[in-house]
Amino acid sequence: MYIDLFGSCDQLGGNIADIIAQILHAKRDKMYIRYNRNQLREYHPYNQAYNNTIFMQTLFDIIDEHNKTIDIDDDTFKTYIELASPGHFEIFSKALLKIRRDFFSYFKKNIYKQKFRKDFLERANAKGYDIPFDPKKTILVHLRLYDVRDRPDYDGRICADFFKAHIESGAFADEETNEQLRSNHPNNNCQAPINFDKIQAVIDEIKQYKPDHEVVLVSYPGEDLSHLPYRTISHTDESHDLFLLCSCETVILSRSQYALMALMFGIANDVHIPLWGHLPCYGLYTKYDKNNFKYYY
Repeated sequence: MYIDLFGSCDQLGGNIADIIAQILHAKRDKMYIRYNRNQLREYHPYNQAYNNTIFMQTLFDIIDEHNKTIDIDDDTFKTYIELASPGHFEIFSKALLKIRRDFFSYFKKNIYKQKFRKDFLERANAKGYDIPFDPKKTILVHLRLYDVRDRPDYDGRICADFFKAHIESGAFADEETNEQLRSNHPNNNCQAPINFDKIQAVIDEIKQYKPDHEVVLVSYPGEDLSHLPYRTISHTDESHDLFLLCSCETVILSRSQYALMALMFGIANDVHIPLWGHLPCYGLYTKYDKNNFKYYY
């Protein structure tokens, strides 16, 4: 059996997540992953420039190692498995129900070997990605604004609990599952800014046991955050900012696939994540969750 690796119309974080989900499917079912580093199959129009990021290059190395474990014979390419689906819910939750462990702890334990981490850091160094803070003495906060800044905040427990119950019943989630939720809660389960008072409450909590840590914000270039009393970092290269999120031990994340991907490649050990419906599709906030992440809403 084999799959054709695909990219979608989502941004960098969503595509990293999709690639990891495809790797998990292939690893679990012992499928060969056919792909071209320079030109991924496009399920929806895909930004091929992502192929050159330190994240995709690392994932391609992981795929190459995986493919070496597959015994190729006359039957390998007779059965094609299509994993692409209209949204993230299906490919994520189907992979989760196969591995029966959250993506993040599974990826760190079974896939992201030290040699991949070493090469990842070397690629970051080659691109000149500096780290302008002390990774051990910083609370790094990701703010998801830009194209979603005008959306209303919401209580993430509603959609997280809905998807958690659905997935823990043994059923995979898909776009229809999301529509069932949104028929009663139309503003739920989307990437939306979080009221900063909620984030400040998390900062205050962390400051109780890390009083000497500096708070640093990471957000999209051009965002006016002058009303907040914290230093802000932003780069036009979104891979650089994601690398920074990978490079801090204490992080407060946003409702963002992009920010979540820092937990795949990074060093964070004090992690605070807002609840929303995508998390259970990764296995977070469910019985499959093997992490010590803290959830806020």
